[in-house]
Amino acid sequence: MKKLLSAVMLATCTLATSTALAVTPAEDHFETTDDAVQYRQAAFKLIGDVFGARLGAVARGDVDYDADAVKENAQTLKVLINLPWAGFADGREGGNAQDKIWGNKDDFNKKAQAAIDAVAELETASESGDLAKFKQAFAGVGQSCKSCHDSYRKR
Repeated sequence: MKKLLSAVMLATCTLATSTALAVTPAEDHFETTDDAVQYRQAAFKLIGDVFGARLGAVARGDVDYDADAVKENAQTLKVLINLPWAGFADGREGGNAQDKIWGNKDDFNKKAQAAIDAVAELETASESGDLAKFKQAFAGVGQSCKSCHDSYRKR
């Protein structure tokens, strides 16, 4: 677990300082397939916490709208949404991912990029301080995630 958390923290720091992000890694840096699966699952868990729990509570009206908190969480999500894709290198099948990802990488990568783009729109909307814009962008992120889950996540 320490190795996994270190990898997530290193990736987060690297992404925070990087100006160009890619959906697919230049090279696979995991020692085992289990490491890749654990890495991407940990990244998705963090994404789920920020998107589903923190921002979702605001979008549903369970938590009062705090423009600064929403903006901060959207910025965090923008970093996190770039993390899991490194764990989907060729030969890293397993976990909750359907095997068809690896036979349909172009479509999978397009869906991953759509999620990255939707989160960028969410960050922009959060900077406006407008709750309606935030909710609309939040729905767009949800749709992009659902599209990929419907196609490539095991049920």
